[in-house]
Amino acid sequence: MKTLNFSLVLVCLAALTVAGRAESRTWTSRDGKTLVGEARAVTAQEVQLLLKDGRLVKLPVDKLSAKDQTWVEDTLAAKDAQAVEARRLNGGAEGPYAGKLTGGWQKMTSADGLPFEIWGPAPAKVKAKDKEKPKTALPLVIYLHGAGGRGDDNEKQLEPGARVFTAEANQAKHACLVIAPQCPADGSWGGDVMAKMLALVHHAADNLPVDRDRIYVHGFSMGGHGTYQALEKEPGLFAAGVPVAGGGNPRAVDKYKAVPVWAFVGELDKPETVAGMKSTAEALTAAGGVGKITTYPDGDHLVHNRVAQDPLMHEWLFQQSRKKADVVK
Repeated sequence: MKTLNFSLVLVCLAALTVAGRAESRTWTSRDGKTLVGEARAVTAQEVQLLLKDGRLVKLPVDKLSAKDQTWVEDTLAAKDAQAVEARRLNGGAEGPYAGKLTGGWQKMTSADGLPFEIWGPAPAKVKAKDKEKPKTALPLVIYLHGAGGRGDDNEKQLEPGARVFTAEANQAKHACLVIAPQCPADGSWGGDVMAKMLALVHHAADNLPVDRDRIYVHGFSMGGHGTYQALEKEPGLFAAGVPVAGGGNPRAVDKYKAVPVWAFVGELDKPETVAGMKSTAEALTAAGGVGKITTYPDGDHLVHNRVAQDPLMHEWLFQQSRKKADVVK
């Protein structure tokens, strides 16, 4: 029997664990040479083969026999199938979000230190569209709390504005993912905190089954201001905004005039808040955008409970898409 020699570097495996070792097999090169060893790592380009003496040989796949190349293809296909099944069991969530879609709120912290809670339907309740997409992409609602939700407990920020989207009745009509970040005790939705929040949205969209054309931002009071600020910073990220009892900048509407906004405010709120929200809605409409506003004649600052329970708001919000043809007035 000839000894297989592909003129490859042999790597010492002094620290290599032998846990979960694969079965040793005989490998054959295209010219008939053979080598016995255990495949420790397999890619489409090479196989890392562990020999009995502890050395590791890297074998280029294109130098292997047709039989061994088929073995590599089958092994990679099985690995891909396992990955698809793992994503299905995790509801399509990957990375740090794996196992976080449970049908309940889960506390997390972003890579740059922003606390947030995430809610997603349990995977068993979501039907797969096909083998490649283990879970149907869902809209993502970002809820920005008011000043009373600030802190580091990673809990106060939920308020009714976040919780209402996860209610069973609402999920039955509008299944979605919800993320509620928490602003530091002495912070606001601007500057560095806003940058961290937007980075969180991007990261979530990369690792969760998110419909990128249907990401919404909704906030109350300080979070209402934050909603406008988020739209100003990254208008292309969001499909719609719903600010409540927190004004925007009428001079900035050109930045996000392609994003429909439905604002809510109580007439008994601070005069500057009411006037600011009305003028922002008017400016957005004048710029060619969708600047809806609902005012409650008998409402004060705390109108977010009423907004949360408004079925028309929910129906309107989930009709919105970044696809221009799908904008609903």
